[in-house]
Amino acid sequence: MDQTVAPLTGRVRELERIAAAARRARVGYPSTVVLTGDAGMGKSALLQAALGGLKDFVLLQGRGSPSSAPERYELAKDLLSTPKGKPLALGSVTGATAQLLDLVGEAQRQGPVVLTVDELERADRESSEALALLVRRLRPGDKVVVLVASRATSAHVEATWQRLERDCPDVEHLSVRGLDSAAVAQLARRHGVRLDVWEAQRLRDHTGGSPLHLMALLREVPTQAWRTLRDYPAPRDHAQLVAERFGCLSKTASDVTSALAVLSRPTSLPELRAMVETGSLDSGLHEAAEADLLKFDARFDPPRAEIHHPLIAAAIRETLTVEHRRSLHLRAAELSVGGSAVEHRVSAAEGLDTALADELVELADDAHGRGEHRLSARYFAWAQQLSPQAEDRERRFLSSCYEHLLDDDVASVIEENDAVQGCAESCERDLVLGMLATRQGQTSEAMQLLRPALAIAQRTGPPRLVARLSAALAEAYHYCDWPGDDAFAAAQAVTGQFVDPVITAELHALRYAHIGASRGVDAALQQISDSNMPDDATLVPLAETDALIIRGLFHYKAGDLEMATTDLGTASRRVRAGSSATVAALGECTAAVAHWFTGAWDQAEVHAELATDIAREVDLPLAHAVAALTPTSRGDMDAADRHLAAAAARSRPGLAPNEILIHAVVGGAYMHATGFKEWPGVFLEPSIVDEAVERALRWKADTSLIFLALGMVMQQSPAKAGAVLDVLPRRRAAPAWVHMARGWVQGLLVETCGDPDGALRTWKRTTEAYGEEKAAPLLQAHLHHDLGRSLMTRGEERQGGQALRRAFDAYRDLGATVFARKAEAALRGVPGTGSGASTAMSALTSREREIARLVGRGLTNREIGSSLYVTERTVAFHLTNIFNKLGVRGRRELRDLVQSV
Repeated sequence: MDQTVAPLTGRVRELERIAAAARRARVGYPSTVVLTGDAGMGKSALLQAALGGLKDFVLLQGRGSPSSAPERYELAKDLLSTPKGKPLALGSVTGATAQLLDLVGEAQRQGPVVLTVDELERADRESSEALALLVRRLRPGDKVVVLVASRATSAHVEATWQRLERDCPDVEHLSVRGLDSAAVAQLARRHGVRLDVWEAQRLRDHTGGSPLHLMALLREVPTQAWRTLRDYPAPRDHAQLVAERFGCLSKTASDVTSALAVLSRPTSLPELRAMVETGSLDSGLHEAAEADLLKFDARFDPPRAEIHHPLIAAAIRETLTVEHRRSLHLRAAELSVGGSAVEHRVSAAEGLDTALADELVELADDAHGRGEHRLSARYFAWAQQLSPQAEDRERRFLSSCYEHLLDDDVASVIEENDAVQGCAESCERDLVLGMLATRQGQTSEAMQLLRPALAIAQRTGPPRLVARLSAALAEAYHYCDWPGDDAFAAAQAVTGQFVDPVITAELHALRYAHIGASRGVDAALQQISDSNMPDDATLVPLAETDALIIRGLFHYKAGDLEMATTDLGTASRRVRAGSSATVAALGECTAAVAHWFTGAWDQAEVHAELATDIAREVDLPLAHAVAALTPTSRGDMDAADRHLAAAAARSRPGLAPNEILIHAVVGGAYMHATGFKEWPGVFLEPSIVDEAVERALRWKADTSLIFLALGMVMQQSPAKAGAVLDVLPRRRAAPAWVHMARGWVQGLLVETCGDPDGALRTWKRTTEAYGEEKAAPLLQAHLHHDLGRSLMTRGEERQGGQALRRAFDAYRDLGATVFARKAEAALRGVPGTGSGASTAMSALTSREREIARLVGRGLTNREIGSSLYVTERTVAFHLTNIFNKLGVRGRRELRDLVQSV
């Protein structure tokens, strides 16, 4: 079955839940998904996108009535294709349900069925109740998925379907809310508009994330106008409706509503009185509330009022004259504090304002010192717009671009590249262009810009500019293909030149990374230790979070998985507070891989999800590749392939060394799980594999070397694999699991070269020395599996069976389905190891086996839930997994299988 879905911005989670419900229905376990949300949230589009992945399902489709007073059973007639006005054969809810069940049963003869109903809130009550009763009467064996969409405010939908969700474990409720800021930025890019993270969040707050309102604005506002908008408008149709209601208000109500629209936040009545020069507020508040323009909350003391929605506030602001709006912003600035007060003052500014521009520069510098580069870039951009002197405007524009680059918002600077190039020649301009070139992988061009600029700045420039240029040059040297001592010297030279916590922290992390690249992981870890960074990750200062991530990366490369997960886990909890998006995403990727090695796959998936979330800001393909690692080992190759395809689609030239090394682990693991002989994902060119080997050898990155060798064995390239493996034994200080993994891959290499006896000797020797090593349970299971397989071919069934059983148990506990099946197949027929149904049952987790045994005794889901103190929904979820793992089609087959055991 084709489970791909049409692209729909920001709805991955919802589409995956619907796809999971469809998979359950495919094996005879009927499921229902109810989508609720406000108008404009994209429920209909979500239904259509989901149907794009269910093309081999038989489609039964209905929709609520366009009439405000639908006739009885109108929706049921629509589904049953009964002409309007013709009475149903059984004109009752139960009768309509019976006919709908007959319709679904007949459709199932052609294949699995998907029944969709959109705008259920507009349907007649009788049809809604009949549809709910149909869902109740679906039974195991029915290959049916029901998808229903409705507004959350429908009374009869809430009464009927919420009760249904409570009573039936097969009914899942999905609340369709507004898009998050990352999805807003993605939707804007699809319309040719690039927004930085702050702008995307601001637009999301303005529209509530409503796809309908977002797309209206993206169509109506010219592309070039987005970067200079101080106040986002409302969509034209929406603004016209609001303007009509606003125009009907009395002066008192109009003044109150205008003030709240400018404040754009919940406001207490005393504050509102300070904003509005009018008599009693009560009548104005009541009138505006009656017009559905604002809401009043008396639960607070003093009570608060606010505009219903940011779009309503925007529409009201557009109706005000420039002078009126400016005077309100000035009053609001007096009542506000911090950034809010600054925004009101900027909005109230009339033309150029030198004093305010200078104040914004001070605020930008403060934000830079706190590591808040997005806020700093915004303040510099406002200062640029308010500065009367061309020289000041240019300098502040370049400062804004510099802050964007510190925040890894390369896309914003690329958009402004022509404007940067058009600036007068200066060290500041070359700093921005050089950093941009480095981030785009053009390190030679970066050094050609930064070296002369640094030489000039050292003679005439302020220390701060010298420090920034030195740091930028050090970064360029570090990322070039031949990192030499120049980068290290540049970093040392600038340390202490200028007290800037951001530059200092960046240089510490860069210095450690450079030492790792030039002298190896052990030297880098020694340097970090000598720098007095606390061993306890929780005691590392917040400003040094990037350096903590670098230390975690080195521990991972050295094979110290416990220290790696500790450092990276601590950094994960604070990355949003102080790290650049790229470093944060890289740290999450490495944490995901480290947890995968240790067998903590649920935690690995959490870190992979965090990595992909952060990577939306910087478009890091590595995050998508890492997200494929756990699904690959669990046997969910559809999910793995989707993630790898996403990584390949986002791949770019000039991958950073850390990215290449982690890609190698994903690629080798995928090739071993699938048996493919070609590298997946970004490894489309052989040169990238060669570069990965060169990088891994330089860094002495054991984990990457092992999986590069594994991929080469799978690729039938024994000479290359042998050359890589020969490096590993030289590091006797490496953790035991590294030697275990090397022995396992060495055995595969020997076997590939046609020496099965040599392979068996290698695996035996490795098992004797490291067979009890627990640090990397999946690799240990691989070792026991291949040892058992080799022993079986030599007729040593007892020892081979024991090794296979040990591998099978480890695979089962990990949830490594794809490998457990191979071990199970090898175990069949081996005396004393279990076979047939008992072996199949062993593939289940302990909770799944417990539930299967209770099904074998004839208990219902509710009885099982009561017995195990879990919900019926949880029981249903486990049963779906049991059916899939055992290949049975329903409870009857499962009961027969359990009883045979």
